[in-house]
Amino acid sequence: MNKELRDEWVAALRSGKYEQGQDQLKTSAGEYCCLGVLCEVLGVDLERANVNGVKVGEATGTETAALGGDPLELVRALHYKTRSRLAKLNDNGASFEELAGVIEKTVRVKP
Repeated sequence: MNKELRDEWVAALRSGKYEQGQDQLKTSAGEYCCLGVLCEVLGVDLERANVNGVKVGEATGTETAALGGDPLELVRALHYKTRSRLAKLNDNGASFEELAGVIEKTVRVKP
């Protein structure tokens, strides 16, 4: 992940624009997992990607990766172990502010 993308993602998490939810990239109520926020930053159309309302980890449609069910753009941006760890933190109650701090400290950026 490049530094600009990481910084934009962190800023989006801290912006207050996104209501936090669990277990899905984006819920039918419009709540986002931290990874759903990254999808928004990446410009992924979660409706078109056929993942809205689908739990992370379920395989869906042709717009998603073969394993994991995440949109290809998300798979390309962030390693599986990192996606998994952040999803677990999100789903276990870590706030977007807390997650932004974890991302700043642990997500490696390409020079």
